[in-house]
Amino acid sequence: MRVRDIKQWLTPLRNTPLHPQWLLGGGLKARDLQKIDGITVDIGCADQAIRHLLPESAQYIGLDYYETAVTWYQSRPDAFADARHLPLADGSTDSALMLHVLEHLDRPGQALREAARILRPGGSLLIEVPFLYPVHDAPLDYRRWTREGLEVEIRAVGLRTDTITPIGRATETAAVLFNLAIARLMLDWLSRRSPWLLLAPVLGLLVPVLNIVGWALAPLHRDAQFMPHRIRALCHKPG
Repeated sequence: MRVRDIKQWLTPLRNTPLHPQWLLGGGLKARDLQKIDGITVDIGCADQAIRHLLPESAQYIGLDYYETAVTWYQSRPDAFADARHLPLADGSTDSALMLHVLEHLDRPGQALREAARILRPGGSLLIEVPFLYPVHDAPLDYRRWTREGLEVEIRAVGLRTDTITPIGRATETAAVLFNLAIARLMLDWLSRRSPWLLLAPVLGLLVPVLNIVGWALAPLHRDAQFMPHRIRALCHKPG
């Protein structure tokens, strides 16, 4: 059984405590996209899951790198492009999205500069990056971001930050990481046909327990910036 097959099998459980990544919260909601409208470019769009959350008035354009789209994700963007060299004119878009993209680029500053270039004055850019999360899509996984580090990069390309928000409290992040460690261990046992696989049902029972404990304790953390699992920033191009 391949990792992709197991992920598909777990998909129906995504919104329940039985899923290892339940506490990631399922991603963006329509309310998080209120300033995203008009000609909207989704840079690194993958399966374009964000598209159905945008207002009907948005003119969506999904861009992704050829290798990752076709070879890794079997997705079909509206156009193939490198985030560091976007095939769009200066000031040609109203909004842009870079959701879990910057960590996969060897020169993220160049990609941010390109996103700023294609935005019209007053246009919005929504960014989401991991703070604490396992290595994924290796070898194209280069870094993790703090709130302050991301803000420095945003200012360096001439954009202004409207909001920058840590997502996930410390116990939620800890539960996600522990659950993913358990899942990875069991996948390793499965691939090697290890006799340790007999312990999988016991370890599997820990997943909902850790999820519920992490969720229950989360409101007790007053410092939201201490240990989030990701950072979300909404910024705009002055003008």
